[in-house]
Amino acid sequence: MDFRTLSASDFDPKTRGLRNRRFVANRSRSGCRPCKLKKVKCDEETPLCRRCRRNGRRCAYEPQTTRSVTASSSSLVCSATTWSPRPSTPHAPVTATCTMERPLPGTTAATGHHGAPAVRVLQHAQRHWHEIFPMPYQGEIMELFRSDNPLVRTTILAVAACHLRTVAPAAREHQVAENLQLYLALRSYRGALDTPRERLGLTGVNTLLVTATLLNMAAFALPSAEVAAAAAAEHEDDDDDDDDDDDDDVNSPDHPASSWVFSTREDRLGWLALQAGLRPLLMAMAPYQPQIADYLGSVFLGVERSSVRIRRLRQLLSDVPSHWVDAFGLQGVSDISDCESVEAYRVPATVLANLRNVEPVLHNAFLYLMFMGKTHGGFRTLLMRRDDRALWLVGFWLGLMCRFEGLWWSRQRATRDYRAVCTWLDQRKLTKGKGDAGHVWKRLMKDLHEVSERPSGVCDSEIGAL
Repeated sequence: MDFRTLSASDFDPKTRGLRNRRFVANRSRSGCRPCKLKKVKCDEETPLCRRCRRNGRRCAYEPQTTRSVTASSSSLVCSATTWSPRPSTPHAPVTATCTMERPLPGTTAATGHHGAPAVRVLQHAQRHWHEIFPMPYQGEIMELFRSDNPLVRTTILAVAACHLRTVAPAAREHQVAENLQLYLALRSYRGALDTPRERLGLTGVNTLLVTATLLNMAAFALPSAEVAAAAAAEHEDDDDDDDDDDDDDVNSPDHPASSWVFSTREDRLGWLALQAGLRPLLMAMAPYQPQIADYLGSVFLGVERSSVRIRRLRQLLSDVPSHWVDAFGLQGVSDISDCESVEAYRVPATVLANLRNVEPVLHNAFLYLMFMGKTHGGFRTLLMRRDDRALWLVGFWLGLMCRFEGLWWSRQRATRDYRAVCTWLDQRKLTKGKGDAGHVWKRLMKDLHEVSERPSGVCDSEIGAL
């Protein structure tokens, strides 16, 4: 019998004189599913590639489940956990399964000695994704989160930390985590704003607008400082009188007396600054508006709605109530596009006249939120002076926001500040004015007090958000 001894040198190409194998590049397997099926080139834009957007197809990418992950001790790593967001509405399409399995650059494992670890914030986002982003197409937000853009990541973590604090406001570590994540997100946001538009490109502009909208959610929620101070005061009062009604507790964060309407602080409208900044941002991105409309529509409204719903808002004066025309000086305005350069009342008033007929369902919350993006810089100055008409406009919008169910970031502030505006204007006794002014204010106050009631016959009209 013939035996042969094998050694490691027998398999060494250099020893055996073998040539190095020719390197064969792997074919790219990226691209969306529709483009793969059609065997056409995909530009791989998310959440919609250009070809799918043009042809109205449902654009979806394969989940990245095979990529290996190597993370250092300072990186935040989410293990390969596969989970599938469920639709928020019965008729919403089921989104693709999302897998998070890569380190998050720019985030650390802990926020400090007194803060909740960032990994806890990420776990909270994963477990409560449908509550944090209660929209039918939250899968598109997840796709953005899985990207390599630090602005998107820090923004979503900031919104998740804000939600974590709202569900457990007494935990100090949650308040610290929220403040830190908001700081990181705003720092990235300011950096993106300072980037020249030419360097941003269309993708950068789209990302900037999406993150601005998401940051508005966190900015609109009541800040942790107000809630914590009110909770501490309420805890002290519990020992004195257990029979006090919560609605009569002026220390409660839900009481109208704690609203910015009655405050004298210089920073009382800080929650409005980020929202009001949307308008100059949109105006600066005017050359990209058609593409931006399609992109934002696909993220917040869904593919089938983006081509119709996101349009430049136009409405005839005949659709605005006559007493609104008299109150806000809308005479002579036949198209809202003509209102871009006129006084601060007209654009908000005309937008609200259209919003009041839009159904308060979750996929329309984005349209309501864009109201502040329509306000002029002088509108905030009017609010600081507690101008009656400016307060009425904001109060009417807050009343519209009260119609929504399931918006965790809106309910508390919208309810409190809406009641505060109603109380303030009632105390002004504007309805007792002489002549036509008193009559107009009677009708305005009637509209204001009734706007928060969820209407039964409103239509889901084709309203635009840009």
